[in-house]
Amino acid sequence: MIFLKYATCISIMLGSTPVLGNLPGTRIVEQNGYQGCVELSNERVRVVLEPNCGGRVLVYALDGKNILYVDPNQDGWTYDGIHRIDPSGGRFDIGPEHTTPKHDALWLGKWTAEITGPRSARMVSQKDPNLGIQLIRAFSLAFKSSHLRCTQIIKNLTEEPKRYCHWSRTLAIGGGICLVPLNAQSRFPKGYLLYGPGDTMNFKPKEEPNIRVRDGILEIIGTPSQAKLAIDSDQNWMAYITREDQLLLKRFPTHPGRVYGEMAGNNASIWYFKNRCCEIEPIGPWDSIDPGKSLAFRESWWLVDYAYPQDRRVDLAELKKRIEEMQR
Repeated sequence: MIFLKYATCISIMLGSTPVLGNLPGTRIVEQNGYQGCVELSNERVRVVLEPNCGGRVLVYALDGKNILYVDPNQDGWTYDGIHRIDPSGGRFDIGPEHTTPKHDALWLGKWTAEITGPRSARMVSQKDPNLGIQLIRAFSLAFKSSHLRCTQIIKNLTEEPKRYCHWSRTLAIGGGICLVPLNAQSRFPKGYLLYGPGDTMNFKPKEEPNIRVRDGILEIIGTPSQAKLAIDSDQNWMAYITREDQLLLKRFPTHPGRVYGEMAGNNASIWYFKNRCCEIEPIGPWDSIDPGKSLAFRESWWLVDYAYPQDRRVDLAELKKRIEEMQR
């Protein structure tokens, strides 16, 4: 299966010796007040990996325009073991959200960063004392395109089985249009549900102006009544169009026959917070990890020029065509 294949490929890479000098498309840089960041780049695309606070992506930029939301008030912030923030940028995490104990060493702590090849690098976390888990995040940028491969590996360093899942928590700049294909066989009556108000999960939400479904695609075109939506998509992609005329595409594997650990059993989620930011969240299966073993999940990102429709009505046929072209 694809999921296991990714794990095998990455374990081979992690067994290699880290590269100490720069290779094509790589260098060590300072970014947003942080030293020791790793830059991956090609002619049009720049990626910056930040290991000082949670092992994040701080920049994913096409022609100098960063699609990630980065809070300038957090520049240079590091965890002191007491005070906490909700970090911005291209975050990754593990879940399930509501049953996984606090893991600040992973979410906020200091990681190490290494260049591993041309336009490739990895970040490695500490062992989290609460979970007994270590995380490894490997990144590889294509030679010419914006294709960025992002692989997270969950490593069990304890002597007992653990059960966790991949949880991507990418914050894009706000005010755009989010698109997720719905599952025609969804267990949700409308193909999605809303979290809230409070702890409720509304599986039959009323129609509202900033959420609509056309041609089997959920469109969030503005601030919804509740910020968080859950989707059990079966088509392996999520997209986001910014007001700065860019399209972010994420592709990720889905596994209908496996268990997903979120409260709604969903494999994708959106958190659309006013015009500030939009969190785009592929979620992996909830799998057991034996002692000393690892679990890997890969998602692929693309970023291209794409005109934001001023009437907020995306040409879905043209969008699907562009998505196919981007992956060739």
